[in-house]
This record gives sequence, structure tokens and C-alpha cells, in this order.
Amino acid sequence: MKLELAKKMVEVGFKQTSDFYWVVEKGNTYKELSSNLFRVLNDHLEAIYPNYTVEQLGVMLPESLDLVSNPKGKSWLDISKITNFKGEVVWTVGYGNMKGAIFLFETANTEADARAKMLIYLKGNGYI
Repeated sequence: MKLELAKKMVEVGFKQTSDFYWVVEKGNTYKELSSNLFRVLNDHLEAIYPNYTVEQLGVMLPESLDLVSNPKGKSWLDISKITNFKGEVVWTVGYGNMKGAIFLFETANTEADARAKMLIYLKGNGYI
């Protein structure tokens, strides 16, 4: 997961508990560390951000949502790897109905980033 998304997740209110972390050492050097290592280095750090795994992000995503844009019922979670209109392979995380209509989605180059972007949107807009 990108550092910028980790920062946004903290800003919108997600807990800072993860198996991995982005840390900012004195002098603004960014590194990715496991939870065991950052505890040892804590005195030398200026900031810590969770670097959630795909699994951790998946547990946080709701299976379904009640969206205003889908007045006929629940919208269900769909995670897919697709080729976009530019020919790039990207990950999408979206919510749609059982007939294939998508009402809300986020895309990114990695599955973790797409999941993080969706969670940021959902939390920032009061869905979770």
C-alpha cells in the first residue's frame, strides 16, 4: 500500500494497527518495517503509518452496502483485475448489483491500493 494512502487512512480515522508500517525517521526518510522492528526503533521515528496487507484491507471492506444510487436493494462487493480503456491492467474494487451494474468503484495499479482507496471513500462518506 502506498504511503500517501496510509496517511489518508489515518486521517479518516482507521486504527494504526497492522503487521507492517511506514515509518518516517528523523530527516524525513521513509521506510517500510515490520511491527517488531519499529518497536525497537521507536525513539528515532517522527511518524508511523499502518501499511495494511491485502488481507487486512479485505477484512475491513463490507460485503454489501445500502447505496442511494441503487434504490432496488443492496450493492455487493466485487474485486477484479481488469484491462482498462488505455490497455493498462488495473485492480478495481466496487459495489454493484447482481445484474452487473456497478454503482461505486475505485481503481489502482495494485489490489492493496484499490482496497485502501475504497475504504478511504467509504469512511470519509459515512458508509462505514
